[in-house]
Amino acid sequence: MENKNYYLEIQRYITVILIINVVVAIVRIVVGFMMKSETVIAGGYNAVADAMISVAGLVGAKLAARPKDRCHPYGYEKIEMLAGILIAALLLFMAGNVMLTAISKIKVPAIPQVDMLGIIIIFITLIINIVIERVEYAKGKQIGSALLISDAMQTRGDIYVTLGILGVLIGLKFGLHPVMDPIVSLVIAGFILHTAFEIFNINFVILLDRRAIGESKIEGVLADFSEVKSINLIRSRATSSHAYVDLDLEVDSAMSVAKAAKLRADISNKLSTLTHRVVSLMINFETNGISDDNGQMSDDENSQGKKDGKLKKKWHCECRL
Repeated sequence: MENKNYYLEIQRYITVILIINVVVAIVRIVVGFMMKSETVIAGGYNAVADAMISVAGLVGAKLAARPKDRCHPYGYEKIEMLAGILIAALLLFMAGNVMLTAISKIKVPAIPQVDMLGIIIIFITLIINIVIERVEYAKGKQIGSALLISDAMQTRGDIYVTLGILGVLIGLKFGLHPVMDPIVSLVIAGFILHTAFEIFNINFVILLDRRAIGESKIEGVLADFSEVKSINLIRSRATSSHAYVDLDLEVDSAMSVAKAAKLRADISNKLSTLTHRVVSLMINFETNGISDDNGQMSDDENSQGKKDGKLKKKWHCECRL
């Protein structure tokens, strides 16, 4: 998928989710105040945070879609990860707010006024959240978007919130002690914290350039090419949709430049198939001399490229699925 289309698709999904989150937030807050339920009101504030998160996601996707430039030769993709971390930070703030409110209500519990209409309305918001989470998470996996996956995971946290709300409302309807309302809010805050830490983990490993592809997998791919005599270096990192791989390979000194270029392209194609994402491959071929198609190497290539008795050349290839 082209970079522009990739981020346009992310923006379309998040825009729809933003509209839904605003509607859900309004409904929950109104119902919560009508029933005087701290749990329902907390769920409404949670939906407000969801809307704020969607706005952060939209801004992140818009900035990440900017094309590469001279100062940012790798582009702005990592802004997508920063937006994911902002989502997690907002979740942490929200969880803290829910905890503080719940603790104050445990000391002086209010008596909620529960009716079946309120329960039905909250149940409908639960179904909406489940559909959003399933669709958004599947799409995030399909196109390799950490931002969509992060947003889907925070929606999953909202599902836990809604389940807690329903449990409390039904329990109160059948005589549960009012103090359970803020207690369940604390449990909900715990689920929100868990979701926040999961999102932090997903995005931090990308920002820290953790290895994207195991060396053994890359070695397995290279083992299929008899031209590769030795592997001196394997290095990889990734963003949501791209993998960057650097290789130092020793090949036969009789290999022509054209054959080396074909070898690079074949390796790139196999790595793309392996990772299911765009692969930007940089190979440093090391030989005692690389000949041209006529079996000869120019003097300029020989004098400029030779180092420690070996000629080192670099080719860059980007293979898009």
